[in-house]
Amino acid sequence: MEVTSMNGRTRRGARHRNLLGMLLLFWVLPSVQAKDFNILDYGAVADDQSLDTPAIQKAILDCHQSGGGRVIVPAGTFLSETLRLASKVDLHIAKKGVLKGSGDETTYGQFVSGTTDARLVRRWNRGLIIGESLTDIAISGEGSIDGNKVRDPDGEEGMRGPHTVLLAGCDRVRLTDVTIRDSGNYSFLMYSCRSVVVEKAVFLGGWDGVHFRGKPDAWNKDVTIRECRFETGDDSVAGGYLEDSLMENCTINSSCNGVRLIGPARRWSIRKCVFYGPGKSPHVTQNRHNMLAGILLQPSAWGEQPGPVEDIVISDIRMSEVACAFQIVTKHKSNPIRRIRISRLKATGIYESASSVEAWDEAGLEKVRLESIHIASDAKVLSRIATSAHKPGNGARPLPAWGIYFRGLKDLVMEDSEFELPNLTGIKAPTIIAETLGSLTMRRTSYPIHKSSDYPSLRHHGVESLNVEPVK
Repeated sequence: MEVTSMNGRTRRGARHRNLLGMLLLFWVLPSVQAKDFNILDYGAVADDQSLDTPAIQKAILDCHQSGGGRVIVPAGTFLSETLRLASKVDLHIAKKGVLKGSGDETTYGQFVSGTTDARLVRRWNRGLIIGESLTDIAISGEGSIDGNKVRDPDGEEGMRGPHTVLLAGCDRVRLTDVTIRDSGNYSFLMYSCRSVVVEKAVFLGGWDGVHFRGKPDAWNKDVTIRECRFETGDDSVAGGYLEDSLMENCTINSSCNGVRLIGPARRWSIRKCVFYGPGKSPHVTQNRHNMLAGILLQPSAWGEQPGPVEDIVISDIRMSEVACAFQIVTKHKSNPIRRIRISRLKATGIYESASSVEAWDEAGLEKVRLESIHIASDAKVLSRIATSAHKPGNGARPLPAWGIYFRGLKDLVMEDSEFELPNLTGIKAPTIIAETLGSLTMRRTSYPIHKSSDYPSLRHHGVESLNVEPVK
């Protein structure tokens, strides 16, 4: 993996770290696959009724103590409560095999390491499969993990139950080929993990698909999400404290946001992905299917999480039937945003809001490039125009422009871009609004020209340096 800076140069340190991570994975594979431990040999019964937790846990322990290998979940449905992974163990769910969570939410455990980290000892951190401070672990196979839609009346929103896969402080992790469905909360939640590969996995229903969390001195590092399919009830990919990471060739369908950043990130590339709505899996708490933002970068949206959002590259993206293509917003000075590049993004059927790049209060935002952006909005956008831009909350919201809105940037370049509406009559909002910018450069960008001077196509004020080529 290469993470590219704004000037196109490869960040060699990130590349070398990733190459080293891949080599370590290859070195580990022979030992991880050295021996198989079939849970049937430990007394597991594929009847979807008997609890197989002791049998599966014993197989995991024996596999670990023998130096590593695979714990095989064969064809059939095996019911389990919380399982605790161990280093050098690959939990391999074979084709037509199902690991199904117990329907009793009271039987699920949480982290047990004795940590004083308040994040890890809450009731919210319970899971079906838990790993703490492990190395060389995997969940693989063409089978599935069924979270069984477990609900907790004392959980978040009065219903959220255990996560399906819950990891903290783990190094060299693989989640490949497996399908995770109907999670009681997040499908895969990681805290401060390193060298994580999520590849060819499928996430169906539940809340978030892949979610990463950390803290200022413990980031998630080198996380690759590749060739995955998301059909989630909540955000497909979300979280914060992520660095030197890549998401590519994924298909993202959600009844919430596609990608949602709620904390810091640096050197993150999102490329060659398809986002589309409406959501196939309903939003569990709101019982709706409409997809919200395609990409929403909002550090500290759910409480302040200090750290920058920088060197983010988003490219070769296709979107359809989403509320807005992207909104990038910072409102805390502890979350400066800098060096953002979005290129070759095409979005159609935008039904609610303009895209945006915004800084509020004393937050810093600089060096943004938008290249080959094509946004085709539905006429419904015009009925949802805001009279003014208010300080954002924790989600995307309507704006006073229908195409794109800029606020508080130091330097912005947009070129080779286009904004469209199916019907140009009755437009009562600008296509583009730019407020309090250091510099704005627009080249080869086309948009409808309004006849009414009350609603200019491009409205700007407080722009110190303006360089706009005439629309052709």
